[in-house]
Amino acid sequence: MQRATNDAPVVFSVILVVSALQAGMGRTAIAAPPAHSEQAIAAIERCIEQAPPPWPDNWRSEYIDTVRQAIDADPDSLPAPWHMEALTRAFEPYWQALAKDHDRPSFEVQRAEIRWYVENLVSLPAPSEPVRRQLHDQYQALWDHATGALLAQFPFLDPNAVRAAQADHLEHCRLYIDAPLVPLFVRPLTPENVEAVKKRWHDLRYDRVDFWRRLGGKAILTVEHPEGASLQTHPHYLLTHQSLDQWLIHIHAMTIAAPDHYLQAIRDRNEAQRRHRQALSQAWADEKRLERQYHGQLLQTEYLSFLFAALLQTASQDAGPTPGGDPHAQ
Repeated sequence: MQRATNDAPVVFSVILVVSALQAGMGRTAIAAPPAHSEQAIAAIERCIEQAPPPWPDNWRSEYIDTVRQAIDADPDSLPAPWHMEALTRAFEPYWQALAKDHDRPSFEVQRAEIRWYVENLVSLPAPSEPVRRQLHDQYQALWDHATGALLAQFPFLDPNAVRAAQADHLEHCRLYIDAPLVPLFVRPLTPENVEAVKKRWHDLRYDRVDFWRRLGGKAILTVEHPEGASLQTHPHYLLTHQSLDQWLIHIHAMTIAAPDHYLQAIRDRNEAQRRHRQALSQAWADEKRLERQYHGQLLQTEYLSFLFAALLQTASQDAGPTPGGDPHAQ
């Protein structure tokens, strides 16, 4: 019995070592090798080259470095191969839809957003089939609700164009459900979320009227569409797609908590835009003040110029020779 007692700590230590080795081996087996990460980065670089943003080369390098750092942000949570596959699949539609502003504060917001999205992606477990199915069903039901309400609000819309826009938009959402780069598509909405976003769709009806007016207003009540032409250029398709885009942005803002670094980037951009507007307003005010200040002087100078020109003209006429007389006469 004494021997067994003495050997117990040794056996326990061996078990701990074996367990640790097994855990390490398991992590190594599921973690993505560096080649997967580099392949994902290479795919992102190709997307950027095919649709280059209005950024200088050093900004592009910073953007790529941000993605690389986000992949490796947590050394205790190595990305799995499916993380890199999801990033590769989802980045291209994300990049195409991204509004790439040329000013630095807006660029910092875009850089903070991709950092947030990639860090969130590589921290996720692989989405289960029931969760994906539930998300598909939820967005199908929400988009059916939206297009039904849109056809009720604008009865003149071509149902074929509306359904085509719905199908294309829903396909975009389904891609993100299967490759959850955007945090909105990670977990299903709660019943309370669903009711809130439906109410928001109703509240946005006046914005949809603005979309309709910008697309031509009464001119798009009836639109002749050539046989075989793509519905993606149809004004009714564009109205539906823009409305769903706007709604999706609001759903994201209503249901997802953004990290502090992203919120700070937005605050910095808003402050920079405020200062820019203030500078433009001040410059306009200074111009008007100078105009009022020197208006009288400008008029006086102009009057004196005309007077001086008239005097010169009169003097030159008086100094000229008399017709038929002696030019040298005094």
